[in-house]
Formats: sequence, C-alpha cells, structure tokens
Amino acid sequence: MYIGIAVILVVTGVTISILGWWSTEEGERQVKLEMIIRTPSGEENFGPPSSWITLEPSVKTLGDLLRQENIHYGPSDIEDIFDGFFAEQHNEQQVFYTGKWILEIANRQEIKYLDSLNVYSLQSGDDLRLVYERLPMDQKSLPDFPGFITYVDENDVRNGVGPTDYLSCINNGAIHNWYNSYQQGNADVPNYPYKPPICGAHIHAFPPIYQHVLPHNPEGFILPNHIDPLQVEPHILGHGMTIIHYNPNNIDSKTLENLRKFVLDHSFIYLTPNDKLETKITLTRWGMFAHLDDYDEEKLKIFQNASYKILPPMHGSLQYYHTVINPET
Repeated sequence: MYIGIAVILVVTGVTISILGWWSTEEGERQVKLEMIIRTPSGEENFGPPSSWITLEPSVKTLGDLLRQENIHYGPSDIEDIFDGFFAEQHNEQQVFYTGKWILEIANRQEIKYLDSLNVYSLQSGDDLRLVYERLPMDQKSLPDFPGFITYVDENDVRNGVGPTDYLSCINNGAIHNWYNSYQQGNADVPNYPYKPPICGAHIHAFPPIYQHVLPHNPEGFILPNHIDPLQVEPHILGHGMTIIHYNPNNIDSKTLENLRKFVLDHSFIYLTPNDKLETKITLTRWGMFAHLDDYDEEKLKIFQNASYKILPPMHGSLQYYHTVINPET
C-alpha cells in the first residue's frame, strides 16, 4: 500500500520520531519531536531512527524543522499536510477516513489543533507529540478493471517490502531512502523493470521545460522533448497524473494532432515523445500501463479515470481528487 497525502491522505500508519532537547551550550539548540498516526485500533510509529537534532539558526517552526531534516510523508513535504480526508486502498476495496492534526506539548500539558505545521513556533524545552488522528468515514468496492490495462498489484513479486526495494510500487520508505541517498550522490540511477517506468524511486521534480496548453487547463502539458532525467516520471505519476508517450519515429501527423487535442481538453496529463518506445503509444499511471496501436479516445478516457489497484503516493493532490475520488467534478 502506498502512503499518500494532503487533502486526501492514504496511509497504513505513520510516525516519524525525532528525539532531542535544548542544550545548555550557548547558541546550540536541540529538540524532541514524535510523530504518530492514531486510529481507533491504536497508535503506530514510523520513520527514521530516533536521534538528537541540532537546529539550524533559521529553524523557528515545526515546518522549518521538518524541512531541515528532509523529513517527508509520502512524496510530499510533511508541512503540506492539512486536515481533510484520505483513503486506504487494497485490490478490492477503498476505505475513506477523516483526519486532523493534534499537537500535544507534554512539558506544558497543552493540546492544540493545527491547520498547518508552520503555525506552531518551537520553544525551548518543548517535548512534542504531533498526532494525525483518523476516523473511518465510508468505504466502497472497486469496479472491474479494464482488460486492455496491465496492472501491478500489491502481491506482485516486484513489490518488495525490504529497506532496499526502492523499485517497488508500494514501498514508500525504501523509495525515500533511495531519494535521500540520491541527493547525497550515493545512489545509482534506477533500472526500472517497466519501461517507461510506472512507479518506484523518483526525484521530487517536474520537467523544467513544459508548455501550458490552455489558460483554463494549467495541468495539461505538451512536452517538446522526452522527460529527462527518467526518474522524474514516477514523480509525475505519484501525483495522480497520466503520461502519454509516443514514438516520434512511428507516429503519423494526424495521430499526433489528435493526442495534442486530447491533452488540450483534459487536465493532469503529460504528452511526451519517447523514441525508445517499442510501441506507437504507451499510457502510464502509477502501477499501470496500456499500449495503443493507434489513437483511441475512448480508451484514453477510460485509462485516465480507471481505478488504481495501488494508490499513488500523493493522494492529496488536486488531480488525484478529480481523477480518482470525484471524476465528475
């Protein structure tokens, strides 16, 4: 299962725990912070090993601290998580929850409700428990999955759960471990088992060169060149978007024009050339792909709105809400 965030948050249980305090040494500060997911069945912790953290001079708020330590929840900066609703999904069922942030300040026996993690200013001696509390709201069965789409499900052998299984579609922790190592220059470029990639390790970036295709459609992009580096692609998919790949050496002008028009009329889609494709057109979303021999508008619409078997990490994004939770809006 993937963990996913923001207005919609998909989780299996999360805690990030950082131990610390304010030292007596002049000019040096340390802090204690524990992060927890609380459900009706109890509390669960997740994250890097507990450690003392020395705060940089610019760190003033919880959000500052999490940015300093490069702590993420799913693929998103954790300070972006707000109150809202989210879902857990398995192969047969999706369960919706409501959630809210609660900040417990143990040393002062205070409880605060937060709309943003940047609101609370850190104070000397704080012993904090930052709790995301979730309650079940609704559930529904998933519809049948279209036969022309190839899915990776939770039980796929490629979805390892070990600490180094960063090519998995469900192992968010390993993916983030890879990203942290990549930032430090200590990780290899992933050798994705699917080409184009449909999930796994990625860098937190979007293509630097793109074209907004319509003023009222800011999330549809027509790219002049193939996405580079390759590990940007799973990041796009992790936000609930679709990528339409086409082989520029194996496509006629009419088909390409139809694809461009489709992107003009639909949001949350990237259209990109890819001369390494063995097919004319390949569609990708997180954990799924489909090949098309020619332009097929009906299949394009079905693919963009098809249910996931594995939820993308960034469930809280606007495009996830519109394409998965409420596609009629």
